[in-house]
Amino acid sequence: MVNDAELASLNIKDLNRKLKEKGLTKETIEKLKQRRRTLKNRKYATEYDFTSFFPYDLIKIALVILILVAARKKIRKSRRLSMKRKWRLTASTGWSATTTTSGRS
Repeated sequence: MVNDAELASLNIKDLNRKLKEKGLTKETIEKLKQRRRTLKNRKYATEYDFTSFFPYDLIKIALVILILVAARKKIRKSRRLSMKRKWRLTASTGWSATTTTSGRS
């Protein structure tokens, strides 16, 4: 018979020729072809597995980075709003933001 590595690597024409030369039954030929297709599908599945492209650790790192970026934006927005309130307060009272409590500028 044919081992799995050879079965998966043969193209279908070569496999048909080889099986015909051996004089195998139709059922055996169908089982070998089905086995070949299964082996190829497994190979494709392992090659194109999502986790092989994006290992779990990298996904966790990316998530942490996104969380940190979002937190940083939230802090910046909070600071901007705080400064706006401060400016509005100083503008409405006429008090200079540069004046200190001792009365010096």
